[in-house]
Formats: sequence, structure tokens, C-alpha cells
Amino acid sequence: NVDGVTRVIAQVPASTHVSIIGITDRSFAQPYILLSATVPDDPGYFGERLSVARTALVRAWKLRSAKLQPSFSSTDILGALLLASQIFDQRPSNEDLKALVILSDMQNHTRELNLESRSGVPALSSLATAPDGVPVKLPHVQVYALGVDGAGKTAAHWQALEQFWRGYFSQSGAALDAFSALRELPAIQAAQ
Repeated sequence: NVDGVTRVIAQVPASTHVSIIGITDRSFAQPYILLSATVPDDPGYFGERLSVARTALVRAWKLRSAKLQPSFSSTDILGALLLASQIFDQRPSNEDLKALVILSDMQNHTRELNLESRSGVPALSSLATAPDGVPVKLPHVQVYALGVDGAGKTAAHWQALEQFWRGYFSQSGAALDAFSALRELPAIQAAQ
């Protein structure tokens, strides 16, 4: 996933704000923002300013990620999504593109929602009864869930997980444009 983040930030366009959030056991209550930066509007005549900005982003990410270790007892994806919605809310509403790239197995594992359970992926409607389980608002956000490898799970579990998140993001106002075991970001198109 660290390499996946590197590949994503190495291709960000000009005039982009990048925030990298660590998914922890308390992603919203104790935000773990690993990097936050803005790529300048002017790419330069030959793209040299954009190239320098991307190189600086990759260098900063490599320094910050060099010591990352998996040390959290659970996975609070819902909390990370709530934090992401607040980050999007701080950005100008006239931005052409809002993209959320999630590098995760997408198996939220908290008291409120356990998608790692042996009993299978619950119905999305079960979130309505959980505290703070209503999907966050992510209007006009393109979502790319990458690295959803499904290790130790059946293909049926993986497909149920995809359906759960597709429904969740749809209810949040977002579009799940990729749900893949691969960590390669497909070409992102600005919303029309």
C-alpha cells in the first residue's frame, strides 16, 4: 500500500490538494494525517513545475512512510471516510474533481461494523441501526478502492464486500469507480 500511495501521488495533476490519512482503530476520533500538501496551479511551460512538485511529494511521502508499522488493533474505515468528508468540505466547492483513493482490504473491523466476520458481510441496512452508522456525505466524489485483496476470504465474500461498499458510496453521493485487488490507479476523469 505504501508503494501504491507513491504511484498515486507521482501522477497527481496541477492544482491538486493531497491528504494522506492513515486508517487506524480510531480514524476519526484521533486523525492520523500522514501528509497534506497542495500542488501548484501552474504546471510550468514544459511541465517542469508540476514535475518538481510531484518529486517533492514523493520524497516527503517516502520519508514519512519509512517508519510506518501496522500497529492498530482494528480498522476504522468509516471513521476515515468521515474525516475525508470534512477534508473535502474545506476545499473549494467549484473543484472539477474530487477523488478518494483508498488502499485497504476494505474490511472495516470495529464494534459498530465488522466486515471481517465469519458470518459474512452484513446488509447495508444494518448500518442504520448502528451508532453513527449512516453513510457520510461525499457528494460528487469519485472513489477508488485499491488493494482489496480478500486474503483468507472466499470470492463470494469479496463480491459481497464490493456490493456493500458500492451501496454505501452510492448512498453517500459518491461513485465507486474502482474496487480492485490491484493497487494501480485507473485513469481518473473529471466529473462532467
